Amino acid sequence: MTQPTLYPQHTALSLAASGVPVLPLRRGKVPFGNCTACAVNACGGRPNMKTPGPCRCPGVCHAWAAATTEPAVIVSPVWAAAWQRAVCVGYHPGGAGLTVVDLDDADAIAWARTDLPATRTVPTTRGEHWIYRGAMASRNAVRPGVDIKSSMAYARYLGPGTGQLLDLPDT
Repeated sequence: MTQPTLYPQHTALSLAASGVPVLPLRRGKVPFGNCTACAVNACGGRPNMKTPGPCRCPGVCHAWAAATTEPAVIVSPVWAAAWQRAVCVGYHPGGAGLTVVDLDDADAIAWARTDLPATRTVPTTRGEHWIYRGAMASRNAVRPGVDIKSSMAYARYLGPGTGQLLDLPDT
């Protein structure tokens, strides 16, 4: 699966304009590391972002907590340097009021088709993202091949997907 554009910053600005907090991702689909101002817990124990709340650092560090909808931040010099090295756009689903059910293989997709209501789907390199309206706690490995990405998490943006966006089910 390829990024929807050769210019991740343009995709990011478009998503941000629609209320989706974004961040650049580097090779490996991971966020850029902590800046020197935030290293070794200098910013209050937030390098791993286990505590909710925004980072006040102007940099791209801190994964999902760095995600923003502010165009001035997205085009700032610090972020512009990151976009030049970025390979794709990440977004904070919970910050946009969304939950992504990340299905990593055929068995996980088969389970979702049986046990979850069909919603907007986006193909990924290994499976699918099922996107629901509503935020919840993020969890990895909720079952084999299934991760939940919402609050305090990020997902890779792979395009708008297809299907109708439904409310998050109780399941």
